[in-house]
Amino acid sequence: MRIAFNALSVDNLSGRHVLLGHIRQVVAAGGDRHLLLYHAGNRDLADVLGDVLDRVECPSATRGWGRRWWWEASVLPALLRRHGAEALFSPAGIVAPRVPLPQLVLAQNPWCFVPEVQHGSAQHLKAMLQRAAYRAAQGHARLMLFNSDYMRRAYRANAGRDPRQSLLLFQGLEDETFELGREAPPFEARAMEVLVVSVMARHKAVEDVVAALALLRRLGLDATLSLVGPWADQAYERQIRRQIAVLGLARHASVLGQVSRQQLHAHYARARVFCLLSRCESFGIPAVEAQAFGTPCVVADCGAPPEIAGPGGVVVPAGDIESAASALGRLLTDPAWWTDRSAAARRNVERFRWVACSRPLVEWLRQHAQ
Repeated sequence: MRIAFNALSVDNLSGRHVLLGHIRQVVAAGGDRHLLLYHAGNRDLADVLGDVLDRVECPSATRGWGRRWWWEASVLPALLRRHGAEALFSPAGIVAPRVPLPQLVLAQNPWCFVPEVQHGSAQHLKAMLQRAAYRAAQGHARLMLFNSDYMRRAYRANAGRDPRQSLLLFQGLEDETFELGREAPPFEARAMEVLVVSVMARHKAVEDVVAALALLRRLGLDATLSLVGPWADQAYERQIRRQIAVLGLARHASVLGQVSRQQLHAHYARARVFCLLSRCESFGIPAVEAQAFGTPCVVADCGAPPEIAGPGGVVVPAGDIESAASALGRLLTDPAWWTDRSAAARRNVERFRWVACSRPLVEWLRQHAQ
């Protein structure tokens, strides 16, 4: 079955990581030669994949949700016919209009299901339109693929029905991450540091982690905090920097921005605990990366992180600063508990090797190619 992978919606590091990981596993499984649709803004996807599949560069006008919808409705059906595609894979969570081929839809964006992260009438309208598009996908997709059970439940609740067929399709880690993680040091060799890795948007609730650090230090714990990752909202970055200054944490909390992969791996190996208190998360790749280094995680009880972190994570109520500080403090100071959680994290992360994550899709394609 010749699959057209529709990468026109892929505009961030997380989306790039997910699509590349699954495409590589599908290609490695053999069979038909597949097709990648991309635009100038994400041409690096095609460059990285090379000639392992056919590639079609689409107009840059396909960038943006509304313009992409129009282009897919008016141009995509004929393009797919010309290139002999037999099915369309979309990582955007929606079906392409007027495409008569079987559509395989990967759902991985929960934003429209979480009202508290939507601000203003324009965002509420966009969320309403997205929910309608997600309902259509639930009804018309040949196969729905969910990157977590949380997303599967959210789509079901939104549509009031199950899809015709669905599979869980987790997100994986590169083998290099596992190899480097094996060398991470034990508790006593690590810094008394809390690590946050993310694209720092408001729904990540970074202010809660900063407040938890302040509470830990008031209790006499010499803890530090590292915030690693780019800022999606510069006003939010200024807010967090002000909070750090007002709480007297300038010497104890570092805003580091985006770093290299090598530096990121060093952070995972040095910190005693990883923290993700996000209000809107369909998976949580950094939490899984941290677990590959044996770093236990503290996560909020929102979205997918409790499911993904598994026994290697400690779940706290969202917005409960005292509970977050308590969990962080124990992991920072209790060697026996940390060692137990670290071992659980390493066991948990084994299920996120790419070959295992993509297997449900690869097997489905193999069955339906016959």
